[in-house]
Amino acid sequence: MDSYAPARFDAVGALMPDSTTSKDPNRQREHASFLSIWQQMDLSDLPGFPIWDGRVFEQLSGNWPTLLSIFLYYSRGYGGQPTGLSGSMTPWGFLQWADDSKVLTKIFSDVRVQVHAAVDGSLADR
Repeated sequence: MDSYAPARFDAVGALMPDSTTSKDPNRQREHASFLSIWQQMDLSDLPGFPIWDGRVFEQLSGNWPTLLSIFLYYSRGYGGQPTGLSGSMTPWGFLQWADDSKVLTKIFSDVRVQVHAAVDGSLADR
């Protein structure tokens, strides 16, 4: 990142989205889980980064339990075993999500995802 660019949002110092439940051990674990993943996200190639970083953090962290459950559902392999906990999703799982979410378009087609997966080996490497 350029030295004159603003610093990235300090996620570690951020409060949990719902401070009234911050004493709940489950919420604390969810928040810690999200923080560890957030720190691994490289968003620096996206336009405007890091100006919007804090707002994106707030939205994602506030919806983390739902996002995690969706990811775990679609990261299950053909045998139904959860692979999402290891941080991977198969091209098949990604296509299922894209189809169910109605995000496939002429530009973002299933063929494009399949070709990308074939070139890279899998979506787990991304």
